[in-house]
Amino acid sequence: MSHCNEWLRELVLAALAPHVDRGVLSARISEEQRQRRRLRAAIEDAGHSLDRPEGSGM
Repeated sequence: MSHCNEWLRELVLAALAPHVDRGVLSARISEEQRQRRRLRAAIEDAGHSLDRPEGSGM
């Protein structure tokens, strides 16, 4: 990232900081992490299901 972009990013974050509800942000991040774990598990399970012959019951 260029120096100008970094400076602009820091400026925007500093301007928004007083308006961010940390509790709400923390809860939202936790929920997104939970959703990612569930999605990853579902994708992994689907991949394993594709490896099993149909009707094998395994």
